[in-house]
Amino acid sequence: MGELTDALAPLADVCEQLGLRLQVGGSVATSAYGVARTTLDVDVVIDLPLALAARFVRALEDEYLVELEAVKDAVRRRASFNVIHERTVIKIDVFIPAAEGFGRESFRRGIRDSLDPSDQARTFVLATPEDMILHKLLWYELGHRIATRQWDDVVGVVAVNRASLDWGHIERWARVLAVDDLVDELLSTVAR
Repeated sequence: MGELTDALAPLADVCEQLGLRLQVGGSVATSAYGVARTTLDVDVVIDLPLALAARFVRALEDEYLVELEAVKDAVRRRASFNVIHERTVIKIDVFIPAAEGFGRESFRRGIRDSLDPSDQARTFVLATPEDMILHKLLWYELGHRIATRQWDDVVGVVAVNRASLDWGHIERWARVLAVDDLVDELLSTVAR
């Protein structure tokens, strides 16, 4: 996780300086909670208002490849853009959180933790294990249940954290997101 931390830390620092909240998600978060696996990029969510887009880009330009127009477009559409950390060449996909619903609730619930249990010195806000399960199940469903990496990530998080997970939260949002059948399948898989 050393290079991932190196790639994320300056972005997190810029967000802190600008008063922006950054949350780590994707396979980086599920690796922190479950079974570690290699990943080609990092997914983060940043609540970036359009009024701060230019300052945000200027603050990143020394360490990242980043395009102002791509950032502005993503903020307007509540979509995503990417930045590339020049030293590590790690790509970071930056998602703008949804204005409401599960995306907003998930972003609100983030928890501060380390990406690497052996290095507690640097922490980031991570999506909760419950919300990572839901996000990954949703991506798995949207990908026609083909992306086995998404499924494997979820199985790993549940296998490691099953007793401490907030199953009420998972079940409530799984119904809303129409992935409740996948939660049943997941519990059956992990029980084996």
